[in-house]
Amino acid sequence: MLHLISILALLLFIPIAFALLGARQVMYPPRPRQRQIPPGGQAVTFPARDGVTLRGWFFPVDRPKGVIIYGPGRGEGLNAFDFRYIPLFNRHGYSLLMFDA
Repeated sequence: MLHLISILALLLFIPIAFALLGARQVMYPPRPRQRQIPPGGQAVTFPARDGVTLRGWFFPVDRPKGVIIYGPGRGEGLNAFDFRYIPLFNRHGYSLLMFDA
């Protein structure tokens, strides 16, 4: 009887453990390796209120209509951004600031 209870406990524990580990991977995926700055970008750094130095890339245009600020979330890095959009934003007159901690 004790052997049966042990097997049932193990069978219940395994799916719960996998669910918890899988949820962590979804919420906090591994950070990808940083890419090179795409053409037209400038490396920038600036301090956050809490003293953390934020690092990022700035893609300026002459006489911008505005600045689009992109900060990835949930543990993603700048690699989560689809870099094909940078020329689109710039072509329409918007500078782009992308940053990560």
